[in-house]
Amino acid sequence: MMDTEGPHTATRRDTVPVAERSSRSGDSERYELLGELATGGMALPIILGGAGLLAIGGSFYLRLDANSDADRLHDSCAPSCDPSSRDALSDKLVVANVALGVGIGAIALAAATWLFDPRH
Repeated sequence: MMDTEGPHTATRRDTVPVAERSSRSGDSERYELLGELATGGMALPIILGGAGLLAIGGSFYLRLDANSDADRLHDSCAPSCDPSSRDALSDKLVVANVALGVGIGAIALAAATWLFDPRH
């Protein structure tokens, strides 16, 4: 497409086909949205919330696994089980409880950072 800037001069303008321009504008809109999420205060609550959900999910998995280990120990050797087996079970329960606390804390922190953000 040619465009004149003066009475006798011609300059070349953007000659990108319409289909390419529309896909480029979609990409730029996507990058603008990501930029708004990152700078608009949404990145931290999303990351904290996701980490909290992962920690809670891991906690539930460890708790269910510890329960199955406890049932297995109860059926096989209770009350005279090997102390190392009991210690491993106890350690697994402690890790599950800590992961649950971390998950709840991360979700609470995510909610607080989102609610108390002055840009909302």
